[in-house]
Amino acid sequence: MKTIVSVPTWGLLHDPRYFSNPEEFIPERWIDSSSGETCANKAWIPFAYGQWSCIGKPLALMEIRIALSKLVWNFDLEVPSDQGEPEYDHIQIAAGKLCVVVKPRELEQ
Repeated sequence: MKTIVSVPTWGLLHDPRYFSNPEEFIPERWIDSSSGETCANKAWIPFAYGQWSCIGKPLALMEIRIALSKLVWNFDLEVPSDQGEPEYDHIQIAAGKLCVVVKPRELEQ
């Protein structure tokens, strides 16, 4: 006998064990761990998983790639000299505040 067990996404994302103040819009919970907000990254599944995953996921990821490529193509991005060196973990840069100066790029014709 095969049994399918699933968790409704809405219920998971509104469970106070995983997210404090689940009914409020608090974007800092994803960025700043010192904000005091409970945020379980493992419970965050915006596109779902498996055969029921969001049909729009590939389109959303493609749109992100296009937006990022247009940003890099049209603007020069620099880290200010007073920013200091980023903190490195073994493989990746540690998450934290990163100030970037964005200037329109002068395209050659």
